[in-house]
Amino acid sequence: MPDFDQVAGDGILTWPESGLTLDEIKAELEDLARESADIWEKRITTDNTRLAFWENQSDDGLKHAVDEEEPEPFDGACDQKIRLADLLINEDVALLITAAMRARIKFSGVTEEDARKAAKLTILMRYVLMNIWGLTWIKELAKVANYYIGDTPAVALLKIYWKRETSLRLTNITAEELLEQYLQRAQQELEQSGLDEETKAGQLALAAQDFLGALQAPAATNAEYLQSILKEFFPHLRPRRAKQMIKQLRETGSAEYPEPYISANQPMIEGKRIWEEWFIPRNTGEFQEARVYFESDWLTKAQLYERITSEGWDQDFVEAVVGKDGEQGHEGESAVPEYTRETLNGPLTARDPSYYRGLYNIITAYFRALNDDGIPGRFYVVFHKDVKDPAKPPELINYVHGGYPGHVFQRETISGRMLDARGLGTLAASYQGLLKLYCDSFGDNAQLSGVPPMITRGRARMGALRLRPLGELPAKRDGDYKWLAPPQYPQTVVNMIMEIRRQVDDYFGRENKDNPPSGPQLAREFKVLWWLLNLREVLGQVFKLVQQFMPDEIIQRITNAQGQPLFAAGREEIQGQFDLELQFDPEDLDAEKMMKKGKMLKELVLAMDRSQQVDSGPIVEEFLYRLVPGVAPAAFKHRDQAVRDETQDETAKYQQIRAGMEPPLSDDGSEDYATRAAFYQQIQQANPEIFNDLPPDKAAILQSRIQRLQFLAQQYGANAQIGRQGAPPALEDRGQRTEVRGQQEEEGWKEEGRGLPSPN
Repeated sequence: MPDFDQVAGDGILTWPESGLTLDEIKAELEDLARESADIWEKRITTDNTRLAFWENQSDDGLKHAVDEEEPEPFDGACDQKIRLADLLINEDVALLITAAMRARIKFSGVTEEDARKAAKLTILMRYVLMNIWGLTWIKELAKVANYYIGDTPAVALLKIYWKRETSLRLTNITAEELLEQYLQRAQQELEQSGLDEETKAGQLALAAQDFLGALQAPAATNAEYLQSILKEFFPHLRPRRAKQMIKQLRETGSAEYPEPYISANQPMIEGKRIWEEWFIPRNTGEFQEARVYFESDWLTKAQLYERITSEGWDQDFVEAVVGKDGEQGHEGESAVPEYTRETLNGPLTARDPSYYRGLYNIITAYFRALNDDGIPGRFYVVFHKDVKDPAKPPELINYVHGGYPGHVFQRETISGRMLDARGLGTLAASYQGLLKLYCDSFGDNAQLSGVPPMITRGRARMGALRLRPLGELPAKRDGDYKWLAPPQYPQTVVNMIMEIRRQVDDYFGRENKDNPPSGPQLAREFKVLWWLLNLREVLGQVFKLVQQFMPDEIIQRITNAQGQPLFAAGREEIQGQFDLELQFDPEDLDAEKMMKKGKMLKELVLAMDRSQQVDSGPIVEEFLYRLVPGVAPAAFKHRDQAVRDETQDETAKYQQIRAGMEPPLSDDGSEDYATRAAFYQQIQQANPEIFNDLPPDKAAILQSRIQRLQFLAQQYGANAQIGRQGAPPALEDRGQRTEVRGQQEEEGWKEEGRGLPSPN
């Protein structure tokens, strides 16, 4: 069970006002229990469709006699599992999980100050998803995707909460350490007493003497005094553990004690299935506006007693649930029953309590109410349907986002009620049934045509005629029998199979040569868009929890690609107002389409940009993320960093030239030639005489390198367009050359001697 943040005075000691009472909450739950049979009737049908389950199935996919009843049309006839619903659900789940894994997270700040933090927050959220959750993120999303795509009702809850869990571990403490802690506590109390220093020192020495005397006394002496001291330092100690510690301290000088520590302090997510793990009134329109909803947990006896310590549950409540002193407990009793069918069309029967042997059903209700100050909020309370009092008084969910702790995914909106949404298991059932019928008949015809039975001519029948492959009929003389020629399989049935598949592809947005491609493309884009909009709501809640609760020591651990801490000051650095986006294009999964887009941008958009109005940096960054999203954050360098790296590398090349070596220069466009050429221009502007000390051989190397850099910069710049057109316009080219030459002369470019080469 979650440990939500508690706020004193907000419904902890008294029931919150203007909300549902516990009796009303239990009445709502009883109503849902009465409706459970209707939901489970659809659930069982939907599950059977996806699992392709029916009675009397065999592992070989053929029909066989059951209870001596011969199958129709013959023993060994086709009984295929047509997994159409499962195929459709798995396709959509794979698409959505891939979109979640490859989607690019982007933050934008509301204020100018927040905008400067936005890029760092992307790294923060990626740290939460990959480092804190890891596989849990994908696993819980896969559960949600399966539930809200395949189930009917087609909804699923992704619970989002902050888990702060305290556990106990055995720790050793010596008598000296315990005495030191005792004296520190006594000194703090004496400091507030107003006594003079001499008196305080005397009382402190007396306290130490009393403590040591009690510890060294016989076993039965001063036990209560020592237990009271231990209780001050270790409030969670039980009397039995305190006595054991005193005995160990007296015998060995040290003792083991249970020390509380924080075992979990992080955001958590859990995917939950409707009518199994959570329940909500059927007339609910929007999840966050629900008057009440419920979560169901099955706990062992040990887990129930553990919650007394970890979550402050009342011991009387736990004992009432499990039973005490011969009283009957509530093992295996479900608040909202689950149903099964012994046969495919048999009556619904509630699961037997033995199905939940050793488990106890605990319900958490979430509802809206007013706190002690009349301020509306959302509360939760833990209870058992047959126990009068709750596990503890209701508590406020003190989250800054102000909503219920979770988000509901809803596959479609066809009415004002959330639970009217239909899943693929229901929508595909009729198509799957027809396909099975026709495919089984096709298989039966294939068996009869491949190995048909034999018939006799003009003879009395020697036995019952059995229509089956390789069936044998007795004959009186040679040549008195022949193979049965089965009827040709109707082409109309084959056409019907193809038509059903076309209708399935058309309705569910799948690619098919008989359907226009615009339909599947639009369907995929909508599925991904709808999914990412839901995920954005999820990550929005998660981010607000991180802002509210993330420990500084975890935030300070997050670094950038260079290994530098991003948030040295801790949680204070992530405060502010931000908008979050998730970006993913389903066409990114098609490498051929990606290549076409990249080619169009390069050869059309950028080629038209003669005035250099388009900054290609964001375009390159976007394509890098879409091609290799996993490595893009570490691989991509912003323009200023890229220029620094190119300049730094060219500086090293310049030092090689001064040492008399000629460094290599690639000509494949892999280097920023313009930036490297500008490096020499800049250093000469700073010192016009910088190249004059070079001897002729080194000056020749330098001059050659600068000329090649200028040429390659032109080739991969203006000449990239010229190459497509054959030549530049004469007047335009002459004007550009004159302008460039004039600018270079004004900036001090040298064209003779050991200076920079002429731009011509």
